[in-house]
Amino acid sequence: MQTEGRAIADLKPHSANYRRHPEGQLAILRESLRVHGQQKPVVITPDGTILAGHGLVEAAQAEGWTEITCHVYDGPYPEAFLVVDNRSADLAEDDTIALASLLQSLQEDGQLEATGFDSEGLAELLAEIEAGNPENVTFPEYDENLSDSPEGKLKRATCPECGHVFDL
Repeated sequence: MQTEGRAIADLKPHSANYRRHPEGQLAILRESLRVHGQQKPVVITPDGTILAGHGLVEAAQAEGWTEITCHVYDGPYPEAFLVVDNRSADLAEDDTIALASLLQSLQEDGQLEATGFDSEGLAELLAEIEAGNPENVTFPEYDENLSDSPEGKLKRATCPECGHVFDL
């Protein structure tokens, strides 16, 4: 794997890039660069064509950066990588309850603004969770003999409605 610094002026967007980066996302990327720096490289072809990280490059340029760290793609299918990098991220699923818990903890530590969320965004997330209130979920009846472990005791249960995992 070859990683190197490249002049932003020498990089070019891929002509087939279909992903757009609205101002709100660029604002979050810019803030992330200011707070955290660049923590993952942009992926480029040897000639400087961007495969992954178009938004990051745009944000860095807006922040006045002239150089950015890049990984030079050495695989056989650069256009396929352009798609799979986006597609794999699209298929991720958030555990909103775990996210809300983490954000609340970061808010208590004064770090919420460094996450791309603000108090209003956290409040919206909590309201979404409340709207799907787990108290309104009905569970099938289980008795203490239900077992999912060799010891014969149920250690975890997953809500079939919201997916929340309960440690028992």
